[in-house]
This record gives sequence, structure tokens and C-alpha cells, in this order.
Amino acid sequence: MDIKNKSDSIKKMLGNNRERIIKRSIYFGLPFIVMLVVFALLKMTPFGNSSILTWDMGEQYIDFFAFYRDTLLHHPSQLLYSFTNGIGGETIGLWAYYLLSPFNLIMLFFNKSILPIGILLLTLIKYGCAGFAIGYFLEKTDWINPRWIPVATVCYSLMGWIIANQLNLMWLDALIFLPFILYGIEKLFDENKSFYYTLFLALILFINFYMGYMICIFVVLYFAWTAVRKWNGWKNFGKRFTRFGISSILAAGSVSFLLLPTFFDITRSKGVYTQRSIQATFEYAPWKMLTKFIIGAFNDGQVQGGPPNLFVGAVILFGVIFYFLSKKFLGKKRLRQRWYRHLCFLPCAGNH
Repeated sequence: MDIKNKSDSIKKMLGNNRERIIKRSIYFGLPFIVMLVVFALLKMTPFGNSSILTWDMGEQYIDFFAFYRDTLLHHPSQLLYSFTNGIGGETIGLWAYYLLSPFNLIMLFFNKSILPIGILLLTLIKYGCAGFAIGYFLEKTDWINPRWIPVATVCYSLMGWIIANQLNLMWLDALIFLPFILYGIEKLFDENKSFYYTLFLALILFINFYMGYMICIFVVLYFAWTAVRKWNGWKNFGKRFTRFGISSILAAGSVSFLLLPTFFDITRSKGVYTQRSIQATFEYAPWKMLTKFIIGAFNDGQVQGGPPNLFVGAVILFGVIFYFLSKKFLGKKRLRQRWYRHLCFLPCAGNH
């Protein structure tokens, strides 16, 4: 009987692992395949004569990737200093901003003549990894019905921000690591463990400090929102807040060997031209952001000064509309008992 029970347990475990692998392969594969078809229809190299190397990707980044490949394969001394930088100069800022993504290792398999193909593949892989990341997050947090997770992965990984910024390939890592960082915050509240959060926050700060500091701002807001959702008294909040703060400092401190030299490098270059005053004015009319929920609401003229790209898929947009129109979700009892309780920081809230 024991042998039979063990055999059944092993079969069940293998079946669960196989099912999990299939689901997570779908999370990765859906956005990868969708964008592969799109690039093929647009006749991007190697499917035609068009190229993904637009704007800064073709004017700057392609040369940086060639420099990356040359450094790792032939001239490792260029990790710190290079004579290809004008008459010579430090390269720490270049690496910290553009080239530290682990995905860039793919470039080592493509020589200069076929580097555009490598960049196309790299872009597709990042689309797929963004889908996998949000799928993993939703699977672990159990926020939505599992059958809808594949839809959410496509909406997230093909949102307007990613599509518009695929020419800034180094930024896409932020959308890959963000779900893992947020899951780390969930674990901090649920299991009182912060290693997961600390690790992934440190990784994104190391990979791209520019997107990393923006994620840090978002993480503070997410922590506050999670504290409201999972309110359990001021004492527990204090413990979570302390752990969150210490973990954040540890994450930044662990990569200070890169952040500090990069900071001083920037202050001697681009930082000289940075605007140092903050004005309380709108860059554009806030209601114009609504236009960004329409398919294709992006053009070249908006790259520098247009509204943010917010499109996340018509399915999500209609879902939000139906949520507020549905009687099921707008009953006074639900608003009173759920939302009011979660939005009020009351010492007694944890006892309800």
C-alpha cells in the first residue's frame, strides 16, 4: 500500500509539474508568437528588407551592442575604459545605462553582419519574458481566474508602453522584473520574508538604474496599497514597514559599487544639462491621456513630448467599464463593507 501511495504521489507531482510547465510556456509563448507574426508581416529582417532599428536603436544602440560584443569576446579592458569613446574615456556610465541586461548575452551569438537579427530575437525574447513574469505573478497571487491569465499576459506584455519603447530595448527589462518585485512585497506581507523583494530590486537597479529608480517610486506606492489591502493593525504595519525600508536600503547598497561611480560619471556628463528646478505645471492636458487607450494611438511626433502610452488591451479597458456598470460590483453593501474598510487606516480595522 505504501509503495502504491508513493507511486500515486509521484505521478500526481509529475502531472502537476507538467501542467505548470505547459502553462508557463504559454505565458512566454503567446506574446513571443504574436510579435513574431507582426514582425514577419511588417517584413522586418530577416523576413524582408525593413528593420527594427528605428530612432535611437539604429543611431546609437546598434553600435553599443557591437561594442558590447567586442568587449566580451576580444577586449575585456573596455569594461572600464575605452579609446573608442571620443579621445578615450570611462565606460562605466555606458554599461550601467545600456548594456548590463543579462539578455544581452544573446548578442554574442550574432556577428556584426547579422546583428539586426540578434536584436529582433532579443526583442521577441523580452516580450515573452514580460508575459511570463506577469503570468507567474498572477498565478502566485491568485488575483484572477487561471483561465484568464494568458489573456492578461498578452495585454501586459504588448501594452502601449512596451510597443512604443521597443526601440529603447534596455528599458524593457523593467517590465520583466517588476512583477517579481511586486510579488516580493506580497511575500513580505504574507510570509514576513523579504529576500525575494531585496534580490529582484537589487537586480533591476544593477541592470538599469534609470528605470530602477522609477520602479522604486512605484514600489513605495504599491507597498502603501498592499498595507491597506492587508491591514492587520499598526504594530504589524510597523514591522512590515521597517523590514521594507531595511530591505530597500540593502538592495540599493548591494549595487552601490555600480551606482556611485555611475552617479559621479553622470554629474560630469549628461547631469550637467539636467534641469534642477521642479515646477508644478502640467506638461499636457490630463484628459488627453484617455486618447492613449485607443489602438494605434502613437506617432513619431509624440516621442519627445506626447502623453504617456497607456494602452493595455481592449479586453482590460472594457473590463474596467463593465466593472463600474455592473450591479454585482456596485452594490452599496459591497462598497460599505469592503472598499471603505480597506481604504481607512483605523487601528481597529484588523479586528473586523
